[in-house]
Amino acid sequence: MKSSIALYVIGFIFLINFNSVIAQPHIDFSKAAIFVDSDGTQPVLENAARVLAEEVEKRTGLRWHKVNRAPQTGAVIVIRLAKPGELEAEGFRVTLDIQAGPRLLIESADPRASLYGVGHLLRKSDWNENRFDVPVTIKIETAPRYSHRGFEIGYRSAGNPYITWNRDQYEQYIRELALFGANIIQNTYHYRYTPDDAQVPVQLMSYHEMNRNISEICEQYGLEFWMWSPPRFSLTDVEMREVVRRSAESNYRNLPRVDAVFYPGGDGGTPGKNPPDKALPFLADLSIVLQRYHPEAKVWFSLQGFTQLQTLQMVDSGSWIDETFNWIESEDPRIWFGGLMHGPGSPDISETRRRLPDHYSILHYPDITHIVRAQYPHNQLDPLFGIALTRQGINPQPRHSQFIHNRFASFTNGFVAYSDGSHDDVNKIVWTRLGWNPDEKLREILMDYGRFFFRPDLSEEVADAILAMEQNFDGPAMENGGIVATLHEWERI
Repeated sequence: MKSSIALYVIGFIFLINFNSVIAQPHIDFSKAAIFVDSDGTQPVLENAARVLAEEVEKRTGLRWHKVNRAPQTGAVIVIRLAKPGELEAEGFRVTLDIQAGPRLLIESADPRASLYGVGHLLRKSDWNENRFDVPVTIKIETAPRYSHRGFEIGYRSAGNPYITWNRDQYEQYIRELALFGANIIQNTYHYRYTPDDAQVPVQLMSYHEMNRNISEICEQYGLEFWMWSPPRFSLTDVEMREVVRRSAESNYRNLPRVDAVFYPGGDGGTPGKNPPDKALPFLADLSIVLQRYHPEAKVWFSLQGFTQLQTLQMVDSGSWIDETFNWIESEDPRIWFGGLMHGPGSPDISETRRRLPDHYSILHYPDITHIVRAQYPHNQLDPLFGIALTRQGINPQPRHSQFIHNRFASFTNGFVAYSDGSHDDVNKIVWTRLGWNPDEKLREILMDYGRFFFRPDLSEEVADAILAMEQNFDGPAMENGGIVATLHEWERI
C-alpha cells in the first residue's frame, strides 16, 4: 500500500510538472541576476557575464546585475568552468532547473567557451521590451567539430567598411562572431616600410594602433589573434630582411596576444615572387623573434599561385610545390610551423592533405566575400550583377556557403575565411555554425541570425527572406520575378 501511494504521489508531481511545462514552454528570466562562479582569476568568464548583460539590455532595456553570491530565490544565470575532462575542447553545457529559482547554468570546458554558451542563450531565447523568456528546450551539451573557425577582418583601405571603424565597432563585431562560435580573428599586418602604412582620410587611427586594439580585444575575449603578413620585397635583399625583422620584433613585443602569423604564398602576386627556398628559411628566422615574445605562436604558409608564378617567371628548377613539401620533410619545423592554408590559387586540397604529415594542420582560407573574380563564383550569376555590384557587393549566399564548407571541410582542421567587409555577414555566420557542426540545418542557422540581429518574432521571415536574396542571383535577372518579391518582403520586415 505504501508503495502504491508513493507511486501515486510521484506520478501526480510528474503530471503537475509536465503540465506546467506544456502550459509554460518559456520561463521568465526578466529579473535575472548573473553569478560568475570562479575565484576571480578568470577575466574571460567575467567578460562573458558583461557581454550577456549588455546584449540583453540592448534588446530589452532590462538591466541584469552581476552578483557576488548566487541568490537563493529568483532567476539566476550561473557561469562557471566545468570540471576538467567533463566536456570536449571548447565545449559548453547549458542546463535549466525550473524549480530552483529558476536557475540556468552555463558550464564551459575553458573560459572562451563561456561566450559560446552565452551566445546559445541569446540565440535561442525569446525577448521583447522589458521581457526575456528562456525556452525549456534551451538545454544542450555541445562542442565544435572543427578546431579553427576564424575570419580575416583586416583594418586596411581595401576593406569595406573596416577601415572606417573605431575600436568599439571592432569589439562589437568580434563579439558577435564569437557569440556564434568563432575563435580566430585575423588582421592584416603591414610592415612599417610598406606604402600601405600611409593613412587614408577615413581611418581614425594608424594600422599599428588598430593592430594592438584588435589584439587586446582578442585577449579580453579569449580568442586567437592572427596576422596576415606578407613581406612585399625580394627576400634576397639582406638589408630589407633586417628592416622587416626589426619591424616584426617591435610589433610582436608590443602586442598582448599573437597566436599565429600567416605568410600567404603567392597571393597578390608580389609575395609569391619569393620561391620557397627563400620564403621558408625567412619564416624560420622570423619564428625565432615571434616565439621570443609569444612562445606558443605558430607560422602558417600557403601555396597560393605557385604553379602559375613558376610559369610566368620561367622557373625550370623543379616545382615550388615539391620544394615546399621536401623542405617541410627535411627540416621538420613543427616547433614553429602550424601548417598550410588552402587559399585561392592553391593546389588540390586533397592532394595537399595527402602529402602533408599528419602532425601539421590544413586550414581552408576561403574567399567568402567576392561576387566577381571570386574563388568560388556563383554558378548562375547574371553578368548584370557583376557590373552593378562590382566585386564587393552584398552577397548573402547561405546555400552556396554550406556547399563549399561541407565539400572541403573533411580535408581540413577548420578555416580562417577571407573577408573584405560587412557585406558578407550572413556568410560569416553560416561558416561559423557549420564549422561548429556541419550537420546543422541551414534554415535553423538563419533563424538564429534573425532572432539575434532582428527580433525573435521575425526569425522565420528573416530566414526565408535571406534565402530568397540568394535566389536573386539565379539566372537572368530580367526573368527572375523573385527579385521584386524579395524586395517587397524586406520592406515589409
